[in-house]
Amino acid sequence: MMYLAMALIANGFANGGLVDSALTDAAGGVVLKQSTDVTLVSEKLTLKVLNGKHYTADALYIFNSKKAQTIQYGIPLESPEYREDLEFIKRNLTVQLNQKTYRCEKVVFDEQSKEGPSKGWCLISLDMPKGDSVPLHLTYKGELLREDSQTNKSMQVYYSPRQLNYDLFPAGYWDGNAQSIDITLDLGELAPYAKVSFEKPHKSEGNKLMWHYDDVDLKRLGTMAVEMKLDHFLEHRDMVELLKTNIHQKNTIIKASSTLTAQGKNTYATSNLLDGDLSTAWCEGVDGNGVGETLEVLIPKEKFGDPGGMLWAFVLSSGYAKNDRTWTGNGRVESVRVGVCGEEKFQRLSLKQKASPYSLQLVEAEEYHEEFRLYERIQDNMMMGEDVCLTVTIDKVSEGKHSDTCISELQFIAFWG
Repeated sequence: MMYLAMALIANGFANGGLVDSALTDAAGGVVLKQSTDVTLVSEKLTLKVLNGKHYTADALYIFNSKKAQTIQYGIPLESPEYREDLEFIKRNLTVQLNQKTYRCEKVVFDEQSKEGPSKGWCLISLDMPKGDSVPLHLTYKGELLREDSQTNKSMQVYYSPRQLNYDLFPAGYWDGNAQSIDITLDLGELAPYAKVSFEKPHKSEGNKLMWHYDDVDLKRLGTMAVEMKLDHFLEHRDMVELLKTNIHQKNTIIKASSTLTAQGKNTYATSNLLDGDLSTAWCEGVDGNGVGETLEVLIPKEKFGDPGGMLWAFVLSSGYAKNDRTWTGNGRVESVRVGVCGEEKFQRLSLKQKASPYSLQLVEAEEYHEEFRLYERIQDNMMMGEDVCLTVTIDKVSEGKHSDTCISELQFIAFWG
């Protein structure tokens, strides 16, 4: 099966330094130039991871400059993929020096990588004044490096790890060692997923890691690398968005072979499977763990509108996803049997087992076994504008503290390609 790139390697930036575009390396790119008359006194750097796509950087530098001069300041770019990324770079990166705001005047790419991902430089001509304490403020919004993909016949995205590689060494090309460097890495809600490859932090506060150095050679510090494996987190986020636009949600009818009796204000009706709210759930109502209990899902033909849906899938949360307590306290579905209403044949589908209520997952039609032609039967009905009626039977469960097995969401998705 052919694979198609979905979200290619994006834009990452780094510390800036003095460069000379007249000097090139073997790849034809810009090279750093050692300064002899501008000293970096200090740097306060804050990197903040915003979500699964972006991060921000805020760096305040203090320089000593022996004379007023125009210098060429270069900021390395990590893997800008296409030339249209130039607008993103120019829009999201600013430098403030001596009450003047600068943006990239020129972006130079390595000559060997013109057709694809490449190293590059944002070049700015800065008017550096003479002085003992000259502040330079660099701010930008960058994109985490990633390379997601999907097949040409699937709605499923395969998420690569998110990476943040921040080069500290370019700022080591100012004259002498820096008197003090302070670095803060704020990982936010993605902290549990992050692996940081760098020197051990001097301290941490919540989701923040902090480093402090005195009289340090920034060339020695090299690169801070952060890798985040966010498969479950990103899949859950995308499935939430998919449910918001599901045209089949309102008129779908789900009947259950049993339903748990309401407990106080908590109800467990099948309508909870279609409300897009993970804090509600349907729970089976028989003694034991609920294996063999069935949901009959009817999507009337008038739901389809224009016939011709080409892909069929369902999104489900295989447990009670209200919180960690309900998720681990009740039974969770490990596999289901899916078949056509009134027929004995079925396809058994295994579900991903996750350790948290980040549990929404996509089960696609292409996973249905061809022997029973379930996928083709669904396709035929959709193409003809006929009703679709399916049974979803609990096949295997992971038991919780309570014997009840619950499902928070079960929505069927059609895709017009």
